[in-house]
Amino acid sequence: MQCLGIPIDHRLRCIIREAPSIDTSRTNSEHVRLLYEFGTSLKVDGSDYPLYDLSFALEMARPESKGGLLIALLQPHSKQDNSDGFLAGRRDCETLEAVSDLVTAVNNAKVCFDDTSVFDAIPLLDEAATGADISTIIADAHDVFADMVRAKNPEIVICCFRTDSRNTLVQRLRGRGVGWSFNDEKSAPNPIEAGLSSIRVNAFHPSYAINHYPIFCSLRRLLTLEFTKAFALLRHKWTEEPWMKSLRTECRQATRNTIDAKDDRNVWSDQYLKARWESLLASLETGFEKCFFRGIGDIGSEETYINLANSGITWLCCDIAWILEELSPGGYERLGLPSRFLHIFEAWCQKAWPKAKFQHNLSGSGGYYSHLELLLIISNQPNSLSKRLEGRFYSLLRDLNLSYEWSRSERLADTYDVFPNQIAQGCAFRRFAAAFEDSLENFLDYKLSQKKPGFRQQFGSLSLN
Repeated sequence: MQCLGIPIDHRLRCIIREAPSIDTSRTNSEHVRLLYEFGTSLKVDGSDYPLYDLSFALEMARPESKGGLLIALLQPHSKQDNSDGFLAGRRDCETLEAVSDLVTAVNNAKVCFDDTSVFDAIPLLDEAATGADISTIIADAHDVFADMVRAKNPEIVICCFRTDSRNTLVQRLRGRGVGWSFNDEKSAPNPIEAGLSSIRVNAFHPSYAINHYPIFCSLRRLLTLEFTKAFALLRHKWTEEPWMKSLRTECRQATRNTIDAKDDRNVWSDQYLKARWESLLASLETGFEKCFFRGIGDIGSEETYINLANSGITWLCCDIAWILEELSPGGYERLGLPSRFLHIFEAWCQKAWPKAKFQHNLSGSGGYYSHLELLLIISNQPNSLSKRLEGRFYSLLRDLNLSYEWSRSERLADTYDVFPNQIAQGCAFRRFAAAFEDSLENFLDYKLSQKKPGFRQQFGSLSLN
């Protein structure tokens, strides 16, 4: 189960699996007509507002039903091209494609983008709009957005925009920023406006997670959490848990602490990337040591699960994969990252397979170590779930091993150099991240189920030694 290119947190999956379809045939709302009237009154350089773009905005605002859930974004982007139809236009916009992925994923594919209304707080006007009276037109656009919200009267509003407005309702629907909450569910008797009973769920613009901070998968996790929360509140089934508050805090700190981490071209600085790489690898080493390499003995089920869930291994692997995939081979080498990672990989293999006799394969693309020797190594764990997890870890090591290739050195005779395939390594970490989070879901199912075999016997002695 994935969303925005990363696994969905296993603790959300039981909520997601219960998601029903949405009835969009309820009482009709006038919000589509309001947007239509505003669009047909707009002029662009003396001409009517482009029909393709108006049609696109109207399709986003549908269905025409009252109530339900509303996703509030900021405005269309000037580079978006809607001339090839709605689906092509949506796919051309990273923000809308992310919203589509979120809606589908957190509803277990029972709800799609077309089932949910998406309004822009500045409808129809992109960021490049200019003119002597543009401030007045934007203010009018805010008023139209507010009237559309009143007409639809949604039960839930996911607030993904931040812009100042003279319109009180627009101001109250602004997001609070990354990692904060409205907690409207605790103050529902105080409506955001007379006649509106909407509960606000604070999110943030998807572009923050997709374009501005892709180096932190935690922001994509948080978007998935907030969208899951919103749809769960729609069916009155939501409980806040301590780990959710921790994730919000982590995201706030991540965005605050990286203000100076980009250069003048808005590119992550070499210094920051190297420090981030070292930090991620150190944390992953600690996680592997705690969850795999240490002889943890026969401990209680709750402690076993907590160790695995709190290790953050899934998210560390996702962030490592992003760096591997985004850095050019030259940049990867320039920062000295390959040698550090190779040293760690060697240590992992030695700890995982202490009795193996490793030999370098100098024949070319057969791996760092002779890969044939690794293909038949299997887990000897005595129970199914720990055996499955250990098997996934072995697959990670095999994938990483095969990502290396030996070649004769051009500098020294009778010597060989080893070269990493970054894409293959990134894929290895992404594969393991998905498998690890799937395993956590299985662990949690066993822990919560009284019908399955004892959790202590399933996981109590998980260790690779």
